[in-house]
Amino acid sequence: MKIKRSSTVSDKIEMNMTPMIDVVFQLLTFFLFSLRTVDTEGNFSIKMPSPSSQQVPDNISLPKALELRANTDGSLASIKFEDKSWTIKSPRPKRPLGNTTPEYRAALEQHRAEVKAAFEQVQQRVIALVGQPGAPAKTDLEVELDCSKNLNYEYVITGISAVSGKVRPDGEIDKLIEKIRFKPQR
Repeated sequence: MKIKRSSTVSDKIEMNMTPMIDVVFQLLTFFLFSLRTVDTEGNFSIKMPSPSSQQVPDNISLPKALELRANTDGSLASIKFEDKSWTIKSPRPKRPLGNTTPEYRAALEQHRAEVKAAFEQVQQRVIALVGQPGAPAKTDLEVELDCSKNLNYEYVITGISAVSGKVRPDGEIDKLIEKIRFKPQR
């Protein structure tokens, strides 16, 4: 059998443009999402010190170091703020199995009282640095916490509270040092 071709059928193949347009839009979207914009440079009018001078200018304050060291069980062993240090002599007692004993509670209260007294002394030194609450405060002060890796979290929070503010008897908070950062681990 012979198939007749009609003369009206064209030998040209129509090209479908839809997939090509889809690919172009996908490439455009990819490049738009992967484009990293660079911030424009600003006006840098910085007065850099000469390389020969090794002194820190007086108007720049270095962060005050608050070191919190831990015992092997994670309890607080010592506190150091600037040039003053406090050693916690009564270790945190281990909790007995079952009911707590009066000896355990007494030892725990003694440990807590000693920790509280040390952090109150740290807070008094911070108040001496910052100035009395209500007076114009030094806003450029910063504290850098240097904590032992195994230190219990409660002591870190107590240290932050000691340097950041003081609660008055009426419940209001006097802010002390608001810039607090952690020293990178060694």
